[in-house]
Amino acid sequence: TESSEGRTHMFYTGAKVFSFGHGLSYTKFSMDWARAPRVAVQRHLREIDRSLDESVDIVLTNCGEVVGKEVVQAYWSPPATVDAQLKQKLFDFQGAELQPGSSTILKFSLQKAIASISTVTERGDEIVVPGVYNVWFTRGHGPKLHITIEILGTEPKVVQEFPSPWVEGQGVTVEACVEGSTDVIPHDEAFLVAYKTWRWKADPGW
Repeated sequence: TESSEGRTHMFYTGAKVFSFGHGLSYTKFSMDWARAPRVAVQRHLREIDRSLDESVDIVLTNCGEVVGKEVVQAYWSPPATVDAQLKQKLFDFQGAELQPGSSTILKFSLQKAIASISTVTERGDEIVVPGVYNVWFTRGHGPKLHITIEILGTEPKVVQEFPSPWVEGQGVTVEACVEGSTDVIPHDEAFLVAYKTWRWKADPGW
C-alpha cells in the first residue's frame, strides 16, 4: 500500500516497541572495543573481492551475578543516495555464554562486512555503489559501537545481473502446473511460486 511502513527490520520506518534483536536476560552485559579499530575503513571497488585479513574485536563482559548468554549483532546501512529505502542489514552475529564477572572477545571479519554490502536496482541487478557505509555493533539495546566503511570508485559494480529481465509490455500465460514437483521443465521463463512449479511462455497476443 502507499502508506506502508516497510517490512522487516531492513525497511521498517514506523515506531518500534522493541528493536530487532532485542532480548531480556537475568544478568547484565557490557561490550566495548577489545582494541581500538580503524574507525574509517576504505576499500576500492576493484578490491572488494580480495580477502581482507582484518577483524573488529569486541570484548563482551557479564557484569551481573548469574551465568547468562548474550548475542552481539553486526549491521550496516547505506547512504541515502545509494538506497533510500534500506535502513539496515544484518551481516553477522556472535554469541557467548559467560560466568559472572567473566569476559570473552568476539571477532567480526571486515571482509564479511564488505562482501555483504550491495543493493538492488529496479531492474533486479545486484550492485555495489561507491559511498560511505555506516557499520555498527549492538546487543539489540544499549550503547552501540560504530565504524564506517568507504567503498571507493566512480561507477557502481554489478555483482550479479538479474537472470531474466522483464520486458515492458510482454505478457505470459500458464502452460502447465505441477503440484509437488521438484523437476524443472525446459521453457522460456520459469518462476517458482510457493510449492508449485509453473511453466510459462510468452504470449504474443498479450
